[in-house]
Amino acid sequence: MLETIPSIEREINKETSMLQFQFFCIETTCIAFFTLELLIRGLACPQFKSFIRNILNWVDFISILPYYIGLIFPRGIAHIFVVLRVLRVVRVLRLARHSDGIKIIFISLSTSVSELLFLIFFWSLAIILFGSLIHYSEGNTNPNFDSIPRSAWWVVVTMSSVGYGDCVPKTALGRVIGSFCIMSCMLVLALPMTVIISKVTRTYHAYIQKTNRREMRRQYNIQRSRHPECHSNGVTSTISKA
Repeated sequence: MLETIPSIEREINKETSMLQFQFFCIETTCIAFFTLELLIRGLACPQFKSFIRNILNWVDFISILPYYIGLIFPRGIAHIFVVLRVLRVVRVLRLARHSDGIKIIFISLSTSVSELLFLIFFWSLAIILFGSLIHYSEGNTNPNFDSIPRSAWWVVVTMSSVGYGDCVPKTALGRVIGSFCIMSCMLVLALPMTVIISKVTRTYHAYIQKTNRREMRRQYNIQRSRHPECHSNGVTSTISKA
């Protein structure tokens, strides 16, 4: 991120820049740590095929790949792979195994695929419809709507309730179309979102119940290992029913 600051970028581009050497040392240290971590996890994995099939492991591999390509092709093809370094940010998703909230969101999204497809379909339909209407009503007098793709950008900004104000309709017909676009976004976004939110709520309660049952079994096993003589059928039945 620091390399994108204009003053630092100008300093790094100098051939005799000390800052460039410092950034190279920091990057080399990080890449060496990531490479060692990936190799250790691969060698220690009891099932190497499952390790290969894991998508997150491929993300780790792709995140360190641009560095080694840059060493081999410093001024050639390596510039194409620099953008892959952004995938290193995806490593933050590993925090999902330690966060119940992120787990609930992922589970809810996986069970709401049909609703998400419904939302994407109707949003795309609205973008094409209102983008075409606003183009043919404003295109001759307003340069901001001189093409349907440019008009579609206005529809996306309007339906998402962002409203940059960079392009606005000026004719009466264009304002009427914009009003219908704003009202339609309430229906397009509200209907699927209510279903998704209800699924998130159900998933949350189901996950909490599952976590509580797991915690009860863990506490029961601890008590059973500490006091085996206190083990009774009543406790066993209670845990099994839970």
